[in-house]
Amino acid sequence: MKGRTIISFEIVVAICMILMSCTPKCDNHTPRKGVSERIISETIDSLKSLCPEPMLSVMERGVKQAGTLWQADNGSEDDFKAFAIEHFAQSEEKRTELFESLSRMFEQLNQSADMLTVELLKPTQLTNAGEPTAIDWIMSGYNASAHLTDDLFSNKVAFICILNFPFYSLEEKNRLGADWSRRQWAEARLGDIFTSRIPASAQTALSEALAEAENYIADYNICMDRLRTEDGRQLFPDGMLLLSHWNLRDELKADYSEPLTTNSEGRKINEKQEMIYEVMQRIIRQQIPQAVINNSEPLWYPVSNRVEGATDTRENDIRYQKILSA
Repeated sequence: MKGRTIISFEIVVAICMILMSCTPKCDNHTPRKGVSERIISETIDSLKSLCPEPMLSVMERGVKQAGTLWQADNGSEDDFKAFAIEHFAQSEEKRTELFESLSRMFEQLNQSADMLTVELLKPTQLTNAGEPTAIDWIMSGYNASAHLTDDLFSNKVAFICILNFPFYSLEEKNRLGADWSRRQWAEARLGDIFTSRIPASAQTALSEALAEAENYIADYNICMDRLRTEDGRQLFPDGMLLLSHWNLRDELKADYSEPLTTNSEGRKINEKQEMIYEVMQRIIRQQIPQAVINNSEPLWYPVSNRVEGATDTRENDIRYQKILSA
């Protein structure tokens, strides 16, 4: 999708930090009851006599993981035991049937959510969609699947998935995965879906914070034709508007074809690349003048950070606050 924005490096870092935190070992955000070791042991013992030997390790792992995420609103400990015995697929045929059913369900749910997200983002991300309205900016932070995890834990589909297709850590995947079939890898990916219980309210707040951060980047343009060297020269063509940082990066790469010049120190340099580098340094260090962002009026000298035609007051310290807020 060609449009106003591509997710910035900062947003990718924020998303990675969030995803890395979402494992059963570090989910400290939601109080949970869990199931006692006694009930887990009793449940495993009851299932041992019902499932074939090759499925025992998967069954034990699934029962333990489901037990850690079972909360009071899901039922009593005895309810958990009965639920696990009823819903663990006790044969390869039933396991295959469940795998196909869950795969089909998640494909439809994710596809629908993705399609809705794309449509809602069009006004703020497509350059030919007109000027976004206040509603467009608000809805760009809407997450159609924010309540999905809560719903699937409430109706216990999540527990059925965990029981039969438990989670494997990265270390375990690296150690065991070389011998896994394509089907086993697909089953392990099902296990990645439910590793923690994050409330829908937290998911919504996260989506809104990420959207706000993306929208900040989506409207962060540099008018390259208003940049000047210290001796007053214009290096970039009239009308060139580049989005931070991706368009700046692409222009930096494109300028490798530009001839080198000799600077005052006798060093061979690529003037356009040097200027883009200075611009990016000012942005990253939060030294960029507020007046030169999305503004085609003032002249800006990035090396000295001098501005003509406007004040040189720097942008407020908000760039990295967007990451912290997320």
